[in-house]
Amino acid sequence: MKKTTSPLMEPAVRDHSQPPQREQNELPLHRPPSGAVRVAPLIGETTLSFMRRVASRYKLTAKELIGALVDVGRRPNLFTVRPDGEVVFNAGARAVVAAFCRIPEEHLHRALPAWGRDVPSSRLGSGPAAWVRTAATIPPTGPGCRACTATATRGREEARRYLLPHGRVCVKHQCWMLETPVVDGAAAVLGQLDLRYVPQNGAAQRRHVRLLRRSAHAGEAFTVAQAIMASWWDEPWPEEILWPDRLRLMAPGNDLAWRAAARDAVTYPEAVTLAAALADPILQQRLLDDAGRHQPHALADVPSLVDELARRLERPWMAGRLSALTTGPLNAWVRACVRTRAGHKPKTRSMWHVSPPHRPAPITRLLAETRPVDETPGKTESAGASAPDVVETAKGFARGLRRARIYATEHGHLCIPYRYEEDGFQLGLWLSNQRAAGPQLSPERSQALAALDPWWNPAWSTLWQRIYLRARRLLDSGTDIRPEQGFPGTSENLGTWLYRQCQVYSSLHPQQRRLLAQIGISAEAARHALPRRRNLAEARDQGLTNARAYWKQHGHLCASAADTHAGFPIGQWLTNHRVRARRGILDPALTQQLDAMDPWWAPPWPSDWQRACYTVTELVRSGHPSPPKAPLQPSTTNSVNGYTPNVCPTPAWQWNSADSSRPSD
Repeated sequence: MKKTTSPLMEPAVRDHSQPPQREQNELPLHRPPSGAVRVAPLIGETTLSFMRRVASRYKLTAKELIGALVDVGRRPNLFTVRPDGEVVFNAGARAVVAAFCRIPEEHLHRALPAWGRDVPSSRLGSGPAAWVRTAATIPPTGPGCRACTATATRGREEARRYLLPHGRVCVKHQCWMLETPVVDGAAAVLGQLDLRYVPQNGAAQRRHVRLLRRSAHAGEAFTVAQAIMASWWDEPWPEEILWPDRLRLMAPGNDLAWRAAARDAVTYPEAVTLAAALADPILQQRLLDDAGRHQPHALADVPSLVDELARRLERPWMAGRLSALTTGPLNAWVRACVRTRAGHKPKTRSMWHVSPPHRPAPITRLLAETRPVDETPGKTESAGASAPDVVETAKGFARGLRRARIYATEHGHLCIPYRYEEDGFQLGLWLSNQRAAGPQLSPERSQALAALDPWWNPAWSTLWQRIYLRARRLLDSGTDIRPEQGFPGTSENLGTWLYRQCQVYSSLHPQQRRLLAQIGISAEAARHALPRRRNLAEARDQGLTNARAYWKQHGHLCASAADTHAGFPIGQWLTNHRVRARRGILDPALTQQLDAMDPWWAPPWPSDWQRACYTVTELVRSGHPSPPKAPLQPSTTNSVNGYTPNVCPTPAWQWNSADSSRPSD
């Protein structure tokens, strides 16, 4: 019988064609350590709150557990972690934490909003690492519904969740989840408000969710609506009776701390209604139709929007209050809507941008302001000392406001030219910068300037406003402005400007038409206005008087086109008559009077050359050490750079200013 062997028992056949290789034992892969307790995260919980609950099972703090699992890079901010902050892990740290908690990483990603948020690798370096975020740099957080948290954690520990704008109402337990900052290690206020007697908030949350599904810009519109409601919350409107009643039904007390914490809860139904109105494209188009081609100066310029908001908010009295507003987040949104033409082309994000001065005050700042004076202030993220740049900006504004008050007291307005300067302070530039901020300027600063001049920042040019003020002062002096008679009693320039406003009356800003009506130019008067009658003899006498004064001061009449004398454009007046003289169409009597003052006032060569020649002549007469055939030094004067003595004709050098005879050409 033949003996058979198993293949496993047969000796291995060695391949001598290949060099022998050393057998190596396979090393087990490094696996992150697993914890002894499995802790499940809560939906919407902060990562730091989850780590704190995990650490409490091992009788540790979150700081100790994070430092043991991942590399903190010897960063001191980890040791100042606060319960209302957040911790961010990189990819390596997320794998380590998921293995230690015995929870799949995809489950943690679905439950924890900040789990997948990464930070720059340069901050964390290589390997598992963590980074701490403060409460001021993350969305609002709070304990959430205490009953729901106790059910999920079986009453063992507290949790902190992200508070979404459309998820602040717990429908099951009828409560509003407050944003509760941490002061001195404890929550500043209790975590929720009672909504059992305020069913409007639950209905508003359902409308909010439907709005988010229906409109692409609902979230941005609600952010703007919240800022608008926060600005109305501080307004002393005696007609508002719904909010005080709602506050009494929600808050267990009537102190200032509860009023500050319950602001968003009390105004939530109106904020949802306002967000739906702002995101409505039909209402945006009606706003554009009211504004036309102009930027609204006040909300009274868009009556359709004001009336519609008063109707939707069920507050008829609000139309009159809103019409008088010239600043604030609603006014800024209206201007942005008109600027981006939201009803005619795709909307831009600038339409929904809320500038920092118009953003609602953080709850930490409100609580710090409501704390008694004799109480030691706690340490919060937002209620600390002001930043140095903010303090310097406030000081600069106060300094400019003092200068503006002095100017407004003296002149009665703040429509100052851009280059105006007084005592070394560029007041014109400062006011121009404030106007450039426009509706983004803080309401307090805008109201301070409006108290000095209601038209300090008009929707039209400040030049228009300055000329209008000239007409207003003329009317106050007793001179009537009669458009139907050609504006008698006005100067030529002012009368021509007034007639021009009558010609373009229909295209003017609504507020411009109201201002013109105050000086007697209504729509009917503008239709029957006559052009300003030009008095040639009066204009000639005025020009000769200013030319004679300029000649006595400078010794010549070769003024540049931009020169003025006592407010009269003498340079442009001489330039116009110089052109007419060279063409031979100037009145001989006027030519003789100008020649009597300066025979070279209209030379055949450029007047700039003649003006520089006069400067050289004055330098030589004053004893300037310049040889007759040597070029002038460049440092002599800017007006004669590049000129040499031998380029001036001999009669011009030897001409006596007292001699009135003009050489023939």
